[in-house]
Amino acid sequence: MIAARACFREIIDRLCLVLGGTMFLLALGAAYRASASAQGAPLWIPLAMIPLMVGHTLPYFLPVALMTAVGLTYGRMAAEGEEVALLASGISPVRLLAPAWASGLLAALVSFPLLSAVLPDLYSQTKDLLHRTRFAALENPDPGSSELRYQGLYLAWQERDTRGGFRDVVLSFEDEESSEQLIVRAARAAIKITGTDLLIAFEGMRTSTASVEGDSWDFQSDGTATLKVNLASLAGSSFNRNPRSKDFSSNEILARLDSGAVPENEKVKYLFTYHQRFSLAFACLPLALLGAFLGRRLGQGGISKLIATVLLFLLLCFYPLVWLGEGLAIGGSLSPFMGAWLPVVFSLGVIGGLKLVGRRR
Repeated sequence: MIAARACFREIIDRLCLVLGGTMFLLALGAAYRASASAQGAPLWIPLAMIPLMVGHTLPYFLPVALMTAVGLTYGRMAAEGEEVALLASGISPVRLLAPAWASGLLAALVSFPLLSAVLPDLYSQTKDLLHRTRFAALENPDPGSSELRYQGLYLAWQERDTRGGFRDVVLSFEDEESSEQLIVRAARAAIKITGTDLLIAFEGMRTSTASVEGDSWDFQSDGTATLKVNLASLAGSSFNRNPRSKDFSSNEILARLDSGAVPENEKVKYLFTYHQRFSLAFACLPLALLGAFLGRRLGQGGISKLIATVLLFLLLCFYPLVWLGEGLAIGGSLSPFMGAWLPVVFSLGVIGGLKLVGRRR
């Protein structure tokens, strides 16, 4: 019992170490991506995007870290002869694998709520921030620039004042549906974004329009006039994309399927996503057990050989089967349930093959 607890604690320590290092590298990549996609946005936007992007990958890298940690622990035990000593003292091989089972069960219990409820919420928050970055150039123009463009909107100015406003402003807005062009000239303008609406307050405004039919009108105001532009309508269908099955929690998926809110051609994707969350969480159990088998057989060959074998299995077998199962399920070759559980079934088959080879030896 004492040896099992010590082995379990060692697995958890290595899991935290491997997962922490992986998350650090992912955070560096997320920081670069966030800074590149949020240029011109307030500083809080890219800073908020970093933990969201890292959170997207956590449920998928948890099995990698788990299998590596279990393999390293059992590999050390094999290399130092501790495994032989435990077996000689009367501990059965099944009991020797108990810490691997326990760590796999713990990882599964942590992974399922992440996949089922937390991850969809992270997707929604990230999507909102990405929409916010699309307006960043309008809300925070480059101090050295003298113009900005967004879809059919064009704004040019002569200089900036101390309050952040624009002086000697010319705004051009072209409506593709009506083929009209709105031209606004003003002594000063201030920009504010509320939701998806762009509010431009003009002082000393002179407005004119022109169309291909020759109709036009002019307007002049010596006071303050506000122009409201819906940025989402300017962006068109590319702004509001249709929600995906991964954007909903597991309970929401079932509710949408029961209510008939899911189109017929999308039901397979929703069912696959629902079953995949169970399969990816349950996969922590066979992956932990497989890590123990690999550690016992490859531990004496060195850490590098063990880690390389673990990564090759995950990158060339497990995760490709995740994508293959999704493709086969969506294509109709497999049911959503079978497509989602395909990598788990394969992992269990590999474990059975390793046990069979060990018995023959």
